[in-house]
Amino acid sequence: MNFIKNTKPRVLLRRHFLPKNHPGPLRHTVCPRPTSWAERGRATQRKVNLAGMGSAVRGRRTCANFEKHNIVAFCDVDRRYAAGTFKRYPEAKRHSDYRKMLDEQKDIDAVVVATPDHLHAFASMHAIRLGKHVYCEKP
Repeated sequence: MNFIKNTKPRVLLRRHFLPKNHPGPLRHTVCPRPTSWAERGRATQRKVNLAGMGSAVRGRRTCANFEKHNIVAFCDVDRRYAAGTFKRYPEAKRHSDYRKMLDEQKDIDAVVVATPDHLHAFASMHAIRLGKHVYCEKP
């Protein structure tokens, strides 16, 4: 005599949680949608002004993924080591201190942090405190 039914445990998925468990007005507050397709298109077509911190090998490779946007500045303490990146993006301003770059250049929207591991947190937090978007790879 087997009294226990063979049933699979139920799994709660993220996409099913909000529609079932929250009332309608709260659902739109938590997950807002663009009011029209025109607004959604405008948001994705805007080019971002991007700055690179740590412009040598890893910084050059990472910024190459963002070439469809405007790369406006680079920062590296060793200009000889980052010479290839500076040559590839001649229109970008060159800096040697990321703090001065972020404070002086107001047209930067986002930052790619490719500094050595011990500087990731400092450079990222400085940019975040100034309201910049940050792309930083963990070590």
